[in-house]
This record gives sequence, C-alpha cells and structure tokens, in this order.
Amino acid sequence: MWYTLLVFVHVFSAVVWIGGVIGMFWVIQYTRRREGATEADRVLERVERLAQYYLVGPVLVLASGITMVAVSKAWRFSQTWVYLAIIVFIVGTVVYGTSAGPQRRIKAAREAGEVRGEEFSRLQGRYMRSVWIGTAILASIEVLMVFKPI
Repeated sequence: MWYTLLVFVHVFSAVVWIGGVIGMFWVIQYTRRREGATEADRVLERVERLAQYYLVGPVLVLASGITMVAVSKAWRFSQTWVYLAIIVFIVGTVVYGTSAGPQRRIKAAREAGEVRGEEFSRLQGRYMRSVWIGTAILASIEVLMVFKPI
C-alpha cells in the first residue's frame, strides 16, 4: 500500500514537473515571436507564476524516488541506474538553476522600464538553450528509470 502511494506521488510529481517545463517552453516560444516590453512583461509574469507550482515536482520526485529505493527489496542504491539517475538529477538541477540569470536580468530591466525587444529575445534565447539541455537531461533520467539499462 505505502509503496503504491510512493509510486503515485513519484509519477504525479514528475508529470507536474515536466508539464511545467513544457508549459514554460510554449509560453516563451509564443512570446519570443512578439517582441516588445508589453509582451516581455506578460511572459515574465506567466513564467514566474508557473514556476511557483512546478518547482514542487522535482523535490517530490527526488524524495519519493529515494524512499522507493530505500524500502524496495528489488532496488538498491548500489545499482548503476539508481546512482546515475541521482547524479543526472543533480546536473539537471544545476542546468535549470543557471537559467534563472537571464530571467532576473529581464525582471530588473522591466522594473527599470528598460526592456527592449532585442535584449528580451537574446536573454530568452539563452534561457531556451538551458531548457533544451535540461529537457534532454530529464529524458535521460526517464530512460534510466523506465528501462533500467545498467
């Protein structure tokens, strides 16, 4: 019963997390097509709002995943896929963490009334690169967990 609940929390949290990332991606892509301070304001507000909700996902994914391995008789921390998934999770967290810099600069420029379309596009381009890298990292974690290749 408890293990089933852990699996539910783990999968649900992963869906919220990845759904948040994909949602932010589409909001930013839409706004990048429309340059200007007004659109920059709107996208930043949307991304900030979405981020509040989806950031709970990674914490619950890690906590429930570690707990499932700890209580399971089938999985051990010594298995390669388990520690690789944890390492890749940490790398992904660092990659997503570095994407906050461009968002902070846009917010500071917005508050100073200096958001310009070109600068917004450049900063969002940097952010999108980190999103693509982070998404590839998430996909590799999913492959490790689903197929347990090693």
